[in-house]
Amino acid sequence: MSLQIEDAKTGLPKVIGWGETSSIPVREGSVTRLLSPGISLRLHAFAPGLTLGWHETILFLPAANSKAMPARPVAIQTRNYGLGLVPFGLIAGTERKFAVLAPEPGGSVVQFLRFEQEDITETIVKKEGFP
Repeated sequence: MSLQIEDAKTGLPKVIGWGETSSIPVREGSVTRLLSPGISLRLHAFAPGLTLGWHETILFLPAANSKAMPARPVAIQTRNYGLGLVPFGLIAGTERKFAVLAPEPGGSVVQFLRFEQEDITETIVKKEGFP
């Protein structure tokens, strides 16, 4: 059993219980992976829901020195195996989603993501804001 909640310091989700949060070294930016086997209750905005089985969330974050808020990902990938209850329906079996998030409203923003499924360490995540 695991619970995923938002960390007050970073604004990113963290795993409490059986599961893990890990950082994956990438070329530029950062990638955070959350794994939750068994029963997973996710109470954060990036991948909310309940899973009975196995759930993985991968957050693609811009480099810390970018002008954007570091806690807002450029993209999110989720994988579910088993039964899942998500805001838009019920999942039975396997599901995989990859989404690039729209930038925050106000100002001009350029987002860049280069992601290689075969070699995630070559990932580049950038986000630049302009007045």
